Amino acid sequence: MKRTLVNHNLFPEEDNSKLIVMQLDLETLQLFEGKISEGGNLYFSGSNENSWCIVYRDFTSVETENFYKIISPFGDILIYNMYCFRYIQEAILFFQVKKGGYFRNALIIISGLGSNQFVITYLIKNYVQNDQNIPRLYFFHSEGNFEMVALYLELLDKKITYRTIKSNEENFLKIWYKSIQIQISFNQISKSKICFLLGINDQKYSIRNHYLPRYIANQSLLW
Repeated sequence: MKRTLVNHNLFPEEDNSKLIVMQLDLETLQLFEGKISEGGNLYFSGSNENSWCIVYRDFTSVETENFYKIISPFGDILIYNMYCFRYIQEAILFFQVKKGGYFRNALIIISGLGSNQFVITYLIKNYVQNDQNIPRLYFFHSEGNFEMVALYLELLDKKITYRTIKSNEENFLKIWYKSIQIQISFNQISKSKICFLLGINDQKYSIRNHYLPRYIANQSLLW
């Protein structure tokens, strides 16, 4: 089963009129440990026991609360980059566009529904406590979703608290730290901005943010 790709640009600021049409190849399905059911849906088992995610033909999904996956495309021992996603559909799309040497010395992490604590524990146990170099973290943000930002805040300082609020039909993240209170929109997500507003000098984590347009979630992978 071969993939077909009309548009390679996952972040189309210049041209929003182009659409991605992609066929899921069997190698990618095997890498993400997916299975196609008789009804044509995709089933993925998580890294935690009895956790799973179902991706339907319309590209929507449902998953258990403890679903998360760690994927090492090349089985590298040395890991320099971690690609962190909230949704497995977006991880699959990005992998198929960037497949190849791009993922050498890298892990793909899908944090799943409410599983950010696993990623935090994983980083602390495998890198921070062992005084190893922490891999560069690539956060892929779904529009209006602050879960990847929350993951970074919890890594940054346990004393930081936050919650999502809605105003004029737009989601914002309200953050409290010591005597500081800030509020950011989805368009204001960046390590430098957050650290500056909170008065924190973070030299431990190297962060790269990527923004996945809403239209990606509305397209179907063909399988």
